[in-house]
Amino acid sequence: MFRKLAIFSLVLFTYLSCEKEKSTEVGFQLNTPFALQFAATNQSTEDNITVNFFEVLSDSRCPTDVTCVWEGESSVKINFKVDGTNTPLTLSTHERMGQGPQADTLGNYIIRLLEVNPYPVSTVQVPNEDYEIRLQIDEL
Repeated sequence: MFRKLAIFSLVLFTYLSCEKEKSTEVGFQLNTPFALQFAATNQSTEDNITVNFFEVLSDSRCPTDVTCVWEGESSVKINFKVDGTNTPLTLSTHERMGQGPQADTLGNYIIRLLEVNPYPVSTVQVPNEDYEIRLQIDEL
């Protein structure tokens, strides 16, 4: 009985400790908002553009169950790859605060951070894997 429990525990621990690799999704269109999960990569349907959401730098937005004087902000890092050239970008939900603008221009493209989800709740710590951002990439 102890042996079966030990083997089951080992298998369960191995399964839970494996990092799930997210695949590249093909399908976002320029000039149209799209969602991107943490650690996921998305490729455009029209141009040779790939976007990867790889880091949540901060999330100090006012939780939904609290009254705040300031709305706070969230900053994320993405990799923006065009024609094989990879550029890390920092985007923030607040233009004047944080570590980057809400939109950034790179080459012929404007990359806009529209939303960061989930919105915080004071009693819940959000793991990075649960974050999703909404972006829009416009061609100049």
